[in-house]
Amino acid sequence: MARMKIRSQLFVLVIAALLPVALFAGVMTARLWQLQRDAYEQRFLERVRALRIALDTELGATVRTLDALAVHELLAEERRTELDERVEGALRTETGWATVGAVAPDGRTLLHVRHPDFDVEAAPDAKTIAAVIASRAPVMSDLLATDGGRRWLTFVAVPVLHDGTVAAVFYAGIEHAAWLALLRRYPIADQATLTLSDRNGAIIARTLNDDRWVGKMTSRAFLDRPRSEPEAAFVTTGLEGQSLYSVFSRSPQSGWTLGTGVPSADMEQALLGSTLLTAGGVATAMLLALLLAFVFGRRIALAVTSLAATARSLADPDPAARPRDPAWARIAEIETVRSALLNSGARLRERQDAADAALAREAKARADAEHANLAKDQFLAMLGHELRSPLSAISNASELLDRVAPDSDTATRGRAMIRRQTQHLTQIVNDLLDVARITSGKVVLSKHVVDLAVIVVHAVEALKDAGRFGKLTLDMRVEHAPVLGDETRLEQISTNLVENACKYTPAGGHVTVRVGVEGDAAVLEVADNGAGIAPGLMPHVFELFVQGEQTLERAPGGLGLGLPVVRRLVELHGGTVTATSEGEGAGARFTVRLPRSSGHVADEPAPAARPAPPSLRIVVVEDHADTRESLCILLEQDGHRVEAADDGPTGFARIVDELPDVALVDIGMPGFDGMELARRLSAVPGGAAAALVALSGYGGGDDRDRALAAGFDHYLVKPFDVAAFRAWLATRADVGRASATPSHA
Repeated sequence: MARMKIRSQLFVLVIAALLPVALFAGVMTARLWQLQRDAYEQRFLERVRALRIALDTELGATVRTLDALAVHELLAEERRTELDERVEGALRTETGWATVGAVAPDGRTLLHVRHPDFDVEAAPDAKTIAAVIASRAPVMSDLLATDGGRRWLTFVAVPVLHDGTVAAVFYAGIEHAAWLALLRRYPIADQATLTLSDRNGAIIARTLNDDRWVGKMTSRAFLDRPRSEPEAAFVTTGLEGQSLYSVFSRSPQSGWTLGTGVPSADMEQALLGSTLLTAGGVATAMLLALLLAFVFGRRIALAVTSLAATARSLADPDPAARPRDPAWARIAEIETVRSALLNSGARLRERQDAADAALAREAKARADAEHANLAKDQFLAMLGHELRSPLSAISNASELLDRVAPDSDTATRGRAMIRRQTQHLTQIVNDLLDVARITSGKVVLSKHVVDLAVIVVHAVEALKDAGRFGKLTLDMRVEHAPVLGDETRLEQISTNLVENACKYTPAGGHVTVRVGVEGDAAVLEVADNGAGIAPGLMPHVFELFVQGEQTLERAPGGLGLGLPVVRRLVELHGGTVTATSEGEGAGARFTVRLPRSSGHVADEPAPAARPAPPSLRIVVVEDHADTRESLCILLEQDGHRVEAADDGPTGFARIVDELPDVALVDIGMPGFDGMELARRLSAVPGGAAAALVALSGYGGGDDRDRALAAGFDHYLVKPFDVAAFRAWLATRADVGRASATPSHA
């Protein structure tokens, strides 16, 4: 293929670029034509709509005048003179009124008065009279012929109501000339024809050739379209055979249709000027573009040739010393490329440096991911160790209980061992669920002004009672530090930090707890002289699945979830937590800073004494056999009478039959679940009398809310806490009373 010069290439490029522009210009010209035509149609439609509103206003005024005359008392014989005077006055003042009258529902004429200039007997048709009687509302008739078809009337009829029924129909006959005069008062356009037709399509009045077309049917388009839509614009053929742009608007009051037609030639002539101007402007612009492309082609060719010379000269020792092109041949973009070529070496080196930095970041990200994966594997290994240890102790204690007398000291120790390890497993599961809720943002704080010092003291005392300090020395210094926070979560923060210090401090070590105020912050500081934190671990100490190096004996124990929980809870309180350590074996210091509150710490009310719960009738609905059996035994040991069921349908039948005081219901069961059981009980008369307590392995706030919304009175998380159940029973004064109605706890 023969090589083309840049000038030829540019010319072809301009031609190629102008072809779609020309096509686009043609499309836009056609679109402009359509938009202008739509604008004309919309303008005519708005004018016809305004005229239709004027027509409705005129009809409304006629109805109001008739309503003033249509008084039942005036039809009485003794007041006929007064009625005649009013009617004659209306005929004199109302334009176009030819006759006024009244007929009884049975067709008898009660009144008939004609205008002096109207000498023809005329009355509305039976269809109009029947429509008024049926609807008890004003009705406008279709066009009616009188005087052998020489005169045309439309009637406006209104009901005369007496004791809630139609006693008579009052009407006024209006000559079509009145409607023709109305149309001529509101011209739409110079060549526009206005047509008013009735519901059947008969022409009531027409501004063009009215004498010829009055009483005749309008065109098929004006007959069919108003029946399917209230108003529209379209192209049609007029009664005289000419092409028209037509619009219509149907009156919702009378059902009449008001339309207009503008000759297509007149409208297109009005559109042609602006369209030709647009098309001519586009054509001129295209010709000018071709001319400019030809003129500037040489300039571009010279600039590109100069740019090529610059590119070839990059190997020169001093490429910038090349003589510059004349000013007329310089193009800003080409000059920018020339400068870029002259600096390409430096730019390439910068890009290489950036690539090296990106590779370094990618390597760091890979190392972080590997570190996180290793931390996850270590966490799973620690979790397996933490779960197997209590499970092993429970298994050994269970085996031991099978071998010794139930009342022996060994059996007592075995039961205590099972109780401790069960509590330990429960705490592990609760810690895992708590971390999941906190990290997913599902924790909602219940904030009020509390004393951080009091909360920390309570947490430390609880750890002392649990034997967490062992042979450690505690130094605690606290002072009043009010904060706006959730008391339970603040105690969790304090417990995690202090327990962490105890865990990693060997016997004989020292733990310091300090609470105070520094400026606008309340400060909690927990320090120890224990294992410390390795420098490589310090940046990750508050991350999930991260824990210090553990020996095989895992003396500290735990899952390493406490510090991530602490950081998230502190952030939810608007505070910060930091960790410092001089290294392994040098101890660690954790500092929590929370916004200090200026509010008053409310005194805690003394707990009221709770009466012991009575012996109750309880139904347990649980599909897990061992859980169901053990739960029944526990409740029977508390003196309750217990019945059991192993699925939803059986449990529902048992509760309805037994009518217990309390029903303990598992959420997940075969047949149908506990939620469905609660909803069905609420629909059974007397079924909601039992206090419903949900048992679930899910402990989230959303799970609790759904259970309470389904009809449960209380929500307990597995494993079943006998003490919590007893405490709840003590608060329920209505449990055990047959007539009581439970409320949500």
